[in-house]
Amino acid sequence: MRFELTFLACAATALVAPAVAQPASDALTCAWPVSRDSDEAALVKSFGAGNVVHEDIDIGEGATEPASVIFPNDPKRRIEVLWYFADKRQKPKWITVRRGSTWTFSQAPPDRRRITVGASLADVEAINGRPFLINALGWALGGYALDWQGGALARAGSDCELTLVFEPHPKATDAAVRRASRGSKFKSTSREMRAVMPIVGSMSLSWRPPSFAGIVKPERRRNDIARAGIFTR
Repeated sequence: MRFELTFLACAATALVAPAVAQPASDALTCAWPVSRDSDEAALVKSFGAGNVVHEDIDIGEGATEPASVIFPNDPKRRIEVLWYFADKRQKPKWITVRRGSTWTFSQAPPDRRRITVGASLADVEAINGRPFLINALGWALGGYALDWQGGALARAGSDCELTLVFEPHPKATDAAVRRASRGSKFKSTSREMRAVMPIVGSMSLSWRPPSFAGIVKPERRRNDIARAGIFTR
């Protein structure tokens, strides 16, 4: 009798629960929650129509671009999705999570260590396995991790590329920030970067343009992403 009541209660709960597929994990990958062949219809199917909205995203220098935004009003779960075919909302260009997000990026097996928004420079360097290059601070593309120098993070996945943007720690001094804003780029091990105690301010995954898959060089793709303006707010 008790089993029957329990079964009926569970069945009733299933009937009234919203038909929204919940994320199986908080880890972003090249295949989830957005993959190379995704469109907005797939996002709506996964997260529910009320959790996917249209927004114009600031891409820098006064320009905006139409995007699909998942969980727009929840900073912890918000994901911004820009498309190669923006009018049809098809073929993702990149996805970005920003300050306050609890999404993580999971390194490919067998390394399961994760990167989070707010991660320290030392944490990212340890996962990469070696120092890397970062843009000088103080401008629209400041803090971009430019080149993983052949480290583990250069291989985010077979289909996409990881971009991190660093920002000074709130406790960094103004003098230290000024020093890290001079020049063009720094090694992650440089005295200037260490002095500002950088943390990850935003995290993005990007995909090759559909018509040039397998042709676009990684350096070219990084430049395209940078021009698209994935920057912290």
